[in-house]
Amino acid sequence: MWAFFVMFLGLGLVVAGLRHWAKSYKDEYARRELVFLTTWLGGVVALIGWWPFSWYLCSITTGAMPEYSNGQRIGYVTKVSHKGFFWKTWEVEVQIGAGEQAALQKPHHFSIPDGPLVKAVQDGLGKQAMIIYREWFIMPFWLGSSGSEILEVRFK
Repeated sequence: MWAFFVMFLGLGLVVAGLRHWAKSYKDEYARRELVFLTTWLGGVVALIGWWPFSWYLCSITTGAMPEYSNGQRIGYVTKVSHKGFFWKTWEVEVQIGAGEQAALQKPHHFSIPDGPLVKAVQDGLGKQAMIIYREWFIMPFWLGSSGSEILEVRFK
């Protein structure tokens, strides 16, 4: 939120500098110096405020740190769904654990990229599986909403 404030403050200083440009002063040197300083300062502050916003925007569209974590989980595939308003993604719910332990654990959520892996997971619904996955620090919205992406599934 502070980034927007700093960005608009900087843009305001740029506009103020341009307004002073239009005014006529008796001292030409002082007028040029004032316009230069306010325009330059406004541009710098706007860039400083814009940088965190642009990093966040790039992160949610292209992702950040896809190799944040890699791992394996063993559990039962309990749900496969195709979710989304504009970008439909495959989401999987897995009860982590083996045997009776699986009923006591909270389900873990994964996203699956479109392709042959979706069919394999749908066929293995209700079966025990070893899931090899990768966790994103910030997962792109068009890949899924879980933060974890399934790379490979092996069913027993």
